[in-house]
Parts: sequence; structure tokens; C-alpha cells
Amino acid sequence: MKTRRLTMAQALISFLKQQYVERDGHEQQFFAGVWGIFGHGNVAGVGQALDQERDFRYYLTRNEQAMVHTATAFAKMSNRLRAFACTSSIGPGATNMITGAATATINRLPVLLLPGDIFARRNVGPVLQQLESEHSQDISVNDCFKPVSRYWDRINRADQLPFALLEAMRVLTSPSETGAVTLALPQDVQAEAWDYPESLFERRVWHIPRPPAERAVLEHAVQMIRAARRPLIIAGGGVLYSEAGDALAGFCQQTGIPVGETQAGKGSLPFDHPQNLGAMGVTGTPGANIAAREADLVIALGTRLSDFTTASKTAFQNPDVRFVSINVSGLDAHKHSALSVIADARVALEELGTALIGYRVGGDYAAGIAQHKQTWEAETDRLFSLRHGPPLSQSEVIGAVNAFSQPRDVVLCAAGSLPGDLHKLWRTRDPKGYHMEYGYSCMGYEIAGGIGVKMADPSREVYVMVGDGSFLMMSQEIVTAVAEDCKINIILLDNHGFSSIGGLSRAVGVGGFGTDYRYRHSDTGNFDGELLPVDFAANAASLGAHTIRAKTHDDFLKALQEARGQTRTTVIVVETDKECRVPGYESWWDVPIAEVSEVPAVKQAREEYEKMIKKERLFSVSKKINIGLIGVGRMGLVYAEDLAYRVPHANLVAASDVNPSAEANAKALGIPKWYANYQDLMDDKTVDAVVIITPTSTHRDIIVAAAKAGKAIFCEKPLSISLDEAREIEQVIADTGVFFHMGFMRRFDRGYRAAKEKIEQGLIGTPVLFKASSRDPFRPSLEYLDPRHSGGIMIDMGIHDIDLARWMMGEVASVYTVGGVLAYPEVNEVGDIDNAVVTLTFESGALGVIDLSRSGVYGYDIRAEILGTKGTLKVGYLRETPVLVLNKEGVTHDTVPYFMERFERAYIDQLQNFIEHLSKGLPPSITCADGVADLEVAYAATLSFKEKRPITLINK
Repeated sequence: MKTRRLTMAQALISFLKQQYVERDGHEQQFFAGVWGIFGHGNVAGVGQALDQERDFRYYLTRNEQAMVHTATAFAKMSNRLRAFACTSSIGPGATNMITGAATATINRLPVLLLPGDIFARRNVGPVLQQLESEHSQDISVNDCFKPVSRYWDRINRADQLPFALLEAMRVLTSPSETGAVTLALPQDVQAEAWDYPESLFERRVWHIPRPPAERAVLEHAVQMIRAARRPLIIAGGGVLYSEAGDALAGFCQQTGIPVGETQAGKGSLPFDHPQNLGAMGVTGTPGANIAAREADLVIALGTRLSDFTTASKTAFQNPDVRFVSINVSGLDAHKHSALSVIADARVALEELGTALIGYRVGGDYAAGIAQHKQTWEAETDRLFSLRHGPPLSQSEVIGAVNAFSQPRDVVLCAAGSLPGDLHKLWRTRDPKGYHMEYGYSCMGYEIAGGIGVKMADPSREVYVMVGDGSFLMMSQEIVTAVAEDCKINIILLDNHGFSSIGGLSRAVGVGGFGTDYRYRHSDTGNFDGELLPVDFAANAASLGAHTIRAKTHDDFLKALQEARGQTRTTVIVVETDKECRVPGYESWWDVPIAEVSEVPAVKQAREEYEKMIKKERLFSVSKKINIGLIGVGRMGLVYAEDLAYRVPHANLVAASDVNPSAEANAKALGIPKWYANYQDLMDDKTVDAVVIITPTSTHRDIIVAAAKAGKAIFCEKPLSISLDEAREIEQVIADTGVFFHMGFMRRFDRGYRAAKEKIEQGLIGTPVLFKASSRDPFRPSLEYLDPRHSGGIMIDMGIHDIDLARWMMGEVASVYTVGGVLAYPEVNEVGDIDNAVVTLTFESGALGVIDLSRSGVYGYDIRAEILGTKGTLKVGYLRETPVLVLNKEGVTHDTVPYFMERFERAYIDQLQNFIEHLSKGLPPSITCADGVADLEVAYAATLSFKEKRPITLINK
């Protein structure tokens, strides 16, 4: 193995230079360089290596926290596809980076931190700045990075570096695990040499995946969306990192589902997209928050659902609200007991769009969305044009910058009252035009972050909006911007203190205590003297910036124009009135109020707090429906497995069957309770609903018993083999009012569902002809075929096609049937036939043809065709896989063997639909009346064959 002798620090830098990432076929270098400040803990190691490797650029910062913010902003602007490393000395240089590390990790953004550390060898300890411990020698201040790092390691030997570097890159490039990665570098080990394998320094490309959703989970999400009446998407930062903006825009335009944006997700849609309701949550718009309050389904897209987004879990007040969460991170995807769709946002949206063709929200909901949007745009215009003061209102300043900036320009902010106002008011026109650090709400991020954004895309103009409080915490990075010729525009709003916390202080009854920049009063001893005379323009000028003072609105507009013409960093100082606030809209934030106090304002705030906290909801438990299964035979086992393992909100608690041997099957599936007599199951108070999978001849007695016991009912087709019994069942269901769902799984097949939606859309005009084929691959047993048990070929087999015909074409007016025993002579013994053709006339005048066969020996062949005045739909397929075999014998393909393979997913979906509609109080998708109507047509078809004449259906 070829090696290269290098110091650990030299090997580190040589490795970083060769790391690349690739997504969607586009490759780029991952590390753009190293930020740092040198001290005795890194100058002789990493410093020497960087001096030796001048093609890997080093950037000098003025504060270690600031350089991590710059790196974080750079990664955010680069959609996490590029990053910086940051190096510091030991001691305070290292711990200065901890705040930046927390900011990066909380926001799921990659940054590599390389703090110097104490000596690995201990003979000279304690070294300068070493934290000594009486219980361990293996500890330093760098251990403080552990809770705020996604990966942490200490390189105590030079030969440990290769493994640590590969682990670091694994985390940095992972969409689901990324954040701050810390490699603590003992200063002596940085300078130690080792023979590193040459392969470590070869160009390495890390593929950034776009994981698709698990098929079954995605289909469940589709079912939930289709059943929703008031769905809402909450778009988070994952939309932007996935570059899913166009996919989201198309999906929302297709479905009409509105969107509320988080701070990290703002820009997911252009502000003027018809479905964009704007900011969501505590700093949200009224439309987005009202939509959230009323939503029955929330689709959390790439968001971690922080308390500012959920209004401390008061945002979602619909008692039936459910959640679908699409996220690359399982940690985030499982929040709020959501259906967890672990997938890339763009891929998931594209897949959902295909599966939801034909779906669109209702007209009333769509009209409400449009009204919310129109109302908010008018309110934004009002706030932008207040013309308050001077001093100006904050909303006026935001409006002026927003109107003046170009679509691709970037506004950046992080803390104070500005983020809330920007979230609501900023009209974003480009996906990267809004850059907010609000996961950690870190004061001091702004100027350093602005440098990172500008470095990520120098073609854009960057507007850093910062309050005076945050400016004073980390203004020194102006020097860095000037040194790097990195021109940013800093809008400094001077409101003489902490506006955001001042407002909150008053809201909690504390009266703004400690939030104003004032002299301490000689009489009171408090900070209630005159305002402090801080000359921010002079301060910024001393750091090398071009500075402009603006007092009036016209002054400010002229200042913006002047700043655009500058080639160096410019600071515009404008005084604002912090008491002229943008209000909150339809939302609340949980900030606990003192439970006891003698101050009236605090008492009043506490009373309001106790009212609001009652609205906080717990979404940690999802209610399940307790199911009792009656019939555990061949098909019963299929239903049992689906209910036990594949239908999330079903809880299979009991089973019953007249066959004692079925008990073993129930126990094998872990069903807790077994009843030999179904009536005992009906007496079980813990059972909410029954699923009936027994011979058709038993349906009447079981359904009547279940209805009288007040159980919800799912019954496999057909309803009965007797029309009189079917009508009796319908009357019992009407009298008892129980929920009854008739089981026809073909209505839940994706192909038939899509066809139905296209008919309703008018895609093929007016339907005029329905054709269906149902062909079994073999003859069932004669016992099964006996009409006394099955009802014959029409009721047992043809009723599926009859149900589809009625569903797609409307009610049947007349039928005519021909058929016979054409393949299996023994079928004569039970009095049935094995092939039939049924012609239908619908009440609309349209026509239908159904062919039924027990002798489709080549496979399970289920197809339908609907001819319309403007086109034709064809549904169904014979192939199980899309593989063709071409050889000298010809061209062949496999076939679907039987109904379970063909309709496996449809069986699951119909049970999910049953549980969902029962849980939400929605009417059943297929009613008892459908079961009766289908049976009437099947009876008429049977009579037509026997009497060799057309049968007219009247007064069904």
C-alpha cells in the first residue's frame, strides 16, 4: 500500500480538499475553505498545514462564534451541498464556537469544527487553558461540544484520523443527520506524523440521496388526503434544501391545497402563488392560522414543527385533525403522531401528485383560501404604507426594502422583533430570497450570516436587517466583510433597546423591565434615565463600512439607492419606534406567567395564560378502533393480517368462527380474544366494530346481531343471497343508525379510482358504453359454486362488475343475460353456469356489457373499458411484472395468478377507508343501499338467464 508521511493536521487539510458531493448528477467541491483564528492551540498544526496548502483558502474572522455563523449561513444558502470548516485555538477560542455549533445543529446545517485541544500526552499538563478534573484526565472544555454536535470525536493519535474523517463526512453529507461535526484536535497530535495511505487523499464523491417514500405508506397518505375536507400543508426548510419549490407549486396548483410557511420554509412558494397563505404560527398571518385551526389534515413537509410553528400546540383545534409528515428525518417525521413518510420532499411531492390526479379541494374551501389571501395582501399594503413618525415604524422599513430589492436579492435576519414582522410581511419572490436563522434565534448571527450568504452566491445583493441590540453583540464582522471585499447592505434599526423582549415583557406583566438602552437613574437606581447616545453610524464607519443616516421615509429610500451603488459593505442607520408594532394574528405562544404576584398586570396576564394553556393539545396518542373479526377462514385470514399489520388505526382485539380449528389461526396472529359464538363477541363492550368475512348465507343473522349491539359493521360482498334478507338488513341498519360499510374492494383499486375521477372531470365527455371482463384462472370447488351458498355466478362473481358499472355509469334500468356450462360439465351438478355475458341498459340510456368466465386458464384477467363522447378509458392489466421474455418460442410475459395478487392493496385501502370514515364521523363510502342495489341487478341478471328474456328493474 502506497503511503504519504504527513502530520495529522496536514493529512486533515489534504483530505478536506478532495471531498465532493453529487446530487441529481451535479458534482461540486464540498468544502469552500477554512475559517479560523490562530492561537497556540492550532497555529503550529492546522495553521502550518493551511500555510503549506495555499490552494485551500483560509479566511480570517474576528470572533470564533461569528465564523461558525458565517459557515452555517453559507451551508444554508447552498442547500447543504457545500460547507466550511472552522478552526480555533484551545480554551476560549474553542468555547466561543459552541453557540455557533448549537445554531448549526438545531437548524440541521453542516459545519465542521476543528477546535484545538489539550495535549494527548500528559507529561507537561496541566497546559495553558486546561480544565482540570479530579475524577478524569480525559476531559477538556471541548467536551462541551458533545450535546450540540451531531458527531463528536477527539483525535488522540495521528492514526485515528482516517476513521474519524470518514465518519464526519458521513454525517455532514446526510440529509437526515447533518449538523455540527466536532473533531477535537490535541495540539501535540496535530503536529505528529504518520504514514497515511494515499487512498485517503484521492478525490471522493459523496452521493446525496433523494430517498423515496415506502409505497404502502405513501398510498396511505394518499387515502388520508383524499378523505380530507380541509387539508393544509406546512412547508418547512426541507422544501428548500430539497429544491422542491417547483414540485410544491405544481402540487398545490393541481390539488388546491393551501400552504403555510415556517420561518425556515418561507420562500417555498412565491408570495403571490394562489395557494400560499403566508407565514404559519406565532408569527403567522390570519389566513394561515385560521386554516390551521380548522384543518382536518395537516401535511407537515420538511418541518420539525417547533412551538413557533404550532403556536405551542394550540394551532390545530379541529378535534379530528390528523397529520402526515414528510421528512428525511425520522425524528421529525414522527412528531404529532403523524403518518411518517420518510422521504425526500421533492420526490414525495412528485409521487403524491401522480397518485392524486383528479383530486382537488372543495369549492367552498378554495374560495375561503382566496379570500384569506386577498385580505392579507391588503393588510400588508396598509402596514407598508403607515408613514408613521419619524421615527419610522418597523413595517415601513421592511416595506421599503422589500419594494426596492430585486427578486433574487436576499433579506437576512435572526433575532428580535424583526423576524416576526419579516415572516409575516416579506413578499418572497425567489426560493433563496429569505434567509432567517430562527431555530436558535441567535443574536449576533446577522452580519456574519450575511457574509456567508454573499460568499455562497456573490451575484445576489444581500440585505442584512438587524436591530441595535443584536448589532452591538457582534458588529465586528463588518471588518471581515471589508477585508474580504464581500459587500453586504446592513439595515440597522435603532429602537433603543430590545424591542421583541420589551413587548413580551409588557405582555407578561413585567412592564418592559431591563429592555431599554438607558442610563441608570441616580434617584431610582433603575435603567429609567435618558436614552443612551450610541452613534451606530460612527461605530460602523470606524470598522471600515460606508455609512448612511436616514431619518424620514424619503431619506431611507435615498439611502437604499446609495447603498446599491456602493462597492463595499454599507450600513444604513434608521431610527424606528418600537411601540408601533405589527400585531399578532390568530395565534398564541406559551411563555409561562408567574403563578402568584401582587402586581395587577401579572395577575391579569396569568388569568389569560390559564385560559390559553387549556387549548394546548397532545398528539402523542392516536385513537384506534377496536375490531372484532367474524370469520377466520381463507379470506378471513387475509383480512386478519391486514387489520393486524397494515391498517394503522385498526386494533384487532377479538375473533370468532364456527370452525374450532380457526382458533389456532387467530392465536398465531396474536388476536387477544377468541369467541366460538359470534354473539359472545357482540356482547364484548371493548369491541367498537365488526368485520364480517363469513359465507354469504350467514350475513343476515350476523349483521342484525351486530346492529342491535350497536357495533359499526364492515361486511364483505355480497350483502346476502336473498333479496328479501337484503332489504330486511337495510331496514335494520336504518332503524339502528349504525355505521355500515359494504365491502367492494375494486372501488379502491388505483386504476378504477383514477378512471372514476377522470369521468367526473369530464375527461372522456359523457360515458356511453361500459365494458367489463372478469375471468377466473380455474374452477372453484363445486361446494363453493353451489348457488345455495354463493348465490351463483352473478351474485358471487358478477356482482363486482355490477357494482363498478353502477358506480361509474349510474343506475341500471334493464339487463339481459346469456350463458351456459361451456368449460366444466360438472358445474351442471350444482345448477350453476361457468360462462356468461350480461348486457345492461342504464337509466341514462348508456349501454353496458359484462363477460364472466370461470375458465380464463391463462391467469386472473380483470379489465374494464368506458367509452365516452370525447375519449375512452381502459382499466386493468394481466401482467404481474413489466417483464417481457423474447426467445425463439416467441414473446411471453407472466400473468396475475389470482385476486389477492391483483387487488392486494385495494383490500387494505378499503379497510383503511372504513376505519377512517368511522373515526371521523364521515358517511360510509359504500352503503347498505349500494349492497341492495347491486344484488337487485345480479338477481335480475340471473332471472334473465333462466327465463331467456330481458328484465326491467323498476322500483328497486
